[in-house]
Amino acid sequence: MMIGLLFTWLALAGSAYAALSATASPTATPAATQDVRFVTPTKARIGVGSSAQVVPRWSRAYSDVSLSIRGSGAGRTAGVAAAHGFAFICVQDQGDKRRIDALDVTTGRLVWSKIGHYVPILHGAGDILIAQRFGGTSANAGTVVGLDAEDGRTRWQIESYAVAYEGGIVLVGAQDVLRAVDADDGRMRWVNRDIVGSVNGPVLYGDTWLLPVWTNGAILAETLMGVDAESGRTLWRTSTPAFPIGSAGAHVYLRTDEWDYHSPMIFTGVPISATDPRTGEAASTSLLFPKSENSGQYESSNSMPIRVTSDAIYFWFHNRFFRYALEIPPARQRPIAVDNVGEFLGGPKNGWFFFRADGGLAMLRFKEERVTLRTIALDGAEDGPLSISGDVAYFGDTSGRVYGLDTSTLEVRLRTGIACEAPAEYLIGHGMLTVICEGKLVGFPLPR
Repeated sequence: MMIGLLFTWLALAGSAYAALSATASPTATPAATQDVRFVTPTKARIGVGSSAQVVPRWSRAYSDVSLSIRGSGAGRTAGVAAAHGFAFICVQDQGDKRRIDALDVTTGRLVWSKIGHYVPILHGAGDILIAQRFGGTSANAGTVVGLDAEDGRTRWQIESYAVAYEGGIVLVGAQDVLRAVDADDGRMRWVNRDIVGSVNGPVLYGDTWLLPVWTNGAILAETLMGVDAESGRTLWRTSTPAFPIGSAGAHVYLRTDEWDYHSPMIFTGVPISATDPRTGEAASTSLLFPKSENSGQYESSNSMPIRVTSDAIYFWFHNRFFRYALEIPPARQRPIAVDNVGEFLGGPKNGWFFFRADGGLAMLRFKEERVTLRTIALDGAEDGPLSISGDVAYFGDTSGRVYGLDTSTLEVRLRTGIACEAPAEYLIGHGMLTVICEGKLVGFPLPR
């Protein structure tokens, strides 16, 4: 599933989702309770190996690095990007202005800088850096710019706000309109004026964009649209919200919670709809039932991670990880679950899901009824983000080291020297791992 790159500068106050009413949506029948089979996984430990630690090739200090707020112990910053052998970082400069620096990832050398009213959200697209800045011909306007990665010159610009990037196309939108432009030269591909509101969090499934549409002041998307990726033609829209969470076979899966403003933490399940992305028609609608330990009530976590694979739906809830098989309607099966898994970090990759565990990293893999648990003891507790590039998962610990685990062989291929106390993000490419820290960037060579 393509992860939509959000360029919106204002953070949403929260996210929740209302009931789906698609073109022909079957009605799901809730059940009062649902039994869960808790299983004990087969356990083993993975050693970090005896190879010498990798030392930094370069380090560059930034006392004014503009990073987004870290949350839930997982470092995330939208103010950096990588493309064409460069690491780009947005830093505070003069007053309310920000500066984009382009660093050579192999040496850390500063190649060019550009000052402006930039939002610290960047995206690399081949030899183009897509950036967003405030300002235009009208009040509260914004401008999307395509900068040449080699020298920082402006190749193109359009007065709008960037919404997503995929496959060489940038979606840019303002109130009631969405445009697709070519990332290389800014050429307009199509315009859609069926939007009533603004688009936030679009995802691309095959040849269809799924667009959650928000109105001014709303904390929830109020409708979902399907738009043809080639022409921009509107294919369908729902009359009430839904949110795409993944795909399997010919269907996309939509999360369609019914939100109760008077009692927002209690609900009767997580509605999931298997939907045709080209028509918006729901082939089936089911309810998942993560039951909390609070006598008889079902509680919702709005940030509940849900993943869809070719054969199952997985979700993390209250430190437990659940699996529903796709071939059986959820209301007619006993899902399996693993207790006390730790905080969900990401996955799946080669079948493995990743969790923050006491003293290290935990990994789970499901094969029908069998569950395997692997743990990696680190020099400190797992800390910071988890990034996956190819088959390798990169993660850090509280000692300041970063590790690279080959998920196909379960071999730890990388163990760095001390990078920093709080890694915020990792950039991987051109044979280098660039660690983004509070106040500095550190470059490590990757093993061949």
